[in-house]
Amino acid sequence: MISLIFFSWNRKLEEEVHKKTEQLENSNQRLQKLNRVKNEFLSMVSHELKTPLTAMRTSSEFLREEDCDKETQEEMLDLIIRNIDRQSRMVDDLLDISRIESGRMVFKKEKINLKETIDNAIQMMEPMATKHGIAIEREVDNNPQVKADKDKLLRVFVNLLNNAIKFTADKGKNIKIKTEDTRDFVEISVIDRGIGIPENEQEKIFEKFYQVDSTSRRKVGGSGLGLAIIKGIIEGQGGSIRVKSEPGVGSIFTFTLRKWEE
Repeated sequence: MISLIFFSWNRKLEEEVHKKTEQLENSNQRLQKLNRVKNEFLSMVSHELKTPLTAMRTSSEFLREEDCDKETQEEMLDLIIRNIDRQSRMVDDLLDISRIESGRMVFKKEKINLKETIDNAIQMMEPMATKHGIAIEREVDNNPQVKADKDKLLRVFVNLLNNAIKFTADKGKNIKIKTEDTRDFVEISVIDRGIGIPENEQEKIFEKFYQVDSTSRRKVGGSGLGLAIIKGIIEGQGGSIRVKSEPGVGSIFTFTLRKWEE
């Protein structure tokens, strides 16, 4: 009887030790992941803040030169303004991801004419697309009305189009925005024929600070927050977002929005 008691107690002790060891290993893995994310964040912030500052300092030094002509002055001032805007966008991104993660991002429930919002986004991104020899097409199904925050929805379209343009290297490979009714929701797809995303990276791209590790993607820069913010905005309004992609073929980002109900 005593042997059985000791055997049972010993077995329970072994199970408890195994359980605690497993919990400790999981905690250690989470800490390692957090440490990696922290290091990546610090590296990204350092690069994204220091690069514009370096450009602004160099431009300012040119402006101090006595023989700096009017044309050079205008170029340097334009460069300073662009880099100030770049830093402002990064600060806005950091504030937005903080609001999303803390549940403090506020969404207005508005009746949105989706066709009109898509046209506004295309108009905003057309100069950049034209510069790269890319046209943006749209295929809107039945001019749907959706329930969403207009300003934040416009930001989703602008960010997705911006990514599609940046990662579509070849001229003539156009981008398309397509909508489709699906009962209570509208599905919106932004389709490009760019460099694509490897399958094993597709789930990770919506994580904050994550960037696909490839030279062709890293050279365009960015904070690694854009898709995380888009995901937060879409899910915060009751929708969802997914990606389908193939390297060398292109990507399709599809998200859903709830239809407006009278």
